[in-house]
Amino acid sequence: MTDVPGFPELLKNGLSMEGLDKVLKNFARENGWYYLNQAGDINNSLAHVKTTGPEIWEATGGKVDYVVQLVGTGGTLSGLAKYFREKNPDVKIIGAQPAEQSKKNPNFPERNTIDGVLNFNGVPKQNYPPLFTVFDTTWDECFDVIAEDAYDVARKLVATEGFFVGQSAGAALWTATQIAKRDEAKGKNIVVILADNGFKYLSTKMN
Repeated sequence: MTDVPGFPELLKNGLSMEGLDKVLKNFARENGWYYLNQAGDINNSLAHVKTTGPEIWEATGGKVDYVVQLVGTGGTLSGLAKYFREKNPDVKIIGAQPAEQSKKNPNFPERNTIDGVLNFNGVPKQNYPPLFTVFDTTWDECFDVIAEDAYDVARKLVATEGFFVGQSAGAALWTATQIAKRDEAKGKNIVVILADNGFKYLSTKMN
């Protein structure tokens, strides 16, 4: 992505889905390609309302207390938040995002980062993922995750369980473990989505 015109400037000035959409549309247009814009397609969110949410609800027997999710396009979090809050308003929607020192920044190319996800908590509302406006998505809490913690969890997961996951999955699981440590979470079910694999990180510092 760093060689896409306009993307380095976007990283430097603050990544947003609206800004990314403009950059990718221009890039596709200049190359004669068609840009699908997954981040703006309501069916992205609806897929999780119609399939992911019901599958989780059935698998847990309706015992879902926390849902932990990072945000790429925002489709998964927005869809699951809508589904689970309609099933049980007490379900807690927990977000996670890269901590400031773990965000991509062209001024610090050597830093460890959590790639492929968007910071959405504590940013101006106009920088929210567009799909958050579909169902007026809100969340109960958001964790800022340090890349080194995410990497450590992902490495342990592949070593102990054989799940070969990537950076954002490590960050999601790290967040779920922080919730699980709380007294009020004892005996509760925490659903965590591990949305990426480790293959694309084999040549990174996470390896």
